Amino acid sequence: MHPNYAMTLFRQTFGVSIVEQVAQHRVAYAQQLLVTTDLGVLDIAMRAGFGSSSQFYLSFKRISGLSPRAYRRSLDVFSVSHDTR
Repeated sequence: MHPNYAMTLFRQTFGVSIVEQVAQHRVAYAQQLLVTTDLGVLDIAMRAGFGSSSQFYLSFKRISGLSPRAYRRSLDVFSVSHDTR
């Protein structure tokens, strides 16, 4: 099977290109790491398979609508101050 035909079939079947599917998978993994670890954003980008921090930031923002730091802050239940007075 020719690679171009395989990519066409993939897009027709899943509605996104193979490249976009991989980016979505990497961002989902990065989101998991942002919530479950205290790793730095650059370390998460590399662990998720992005080749550069700029590629990571662009893909993350495009797919999730937030920067990685904003995403982490939006879900950080430990940073919410609890007033015990």
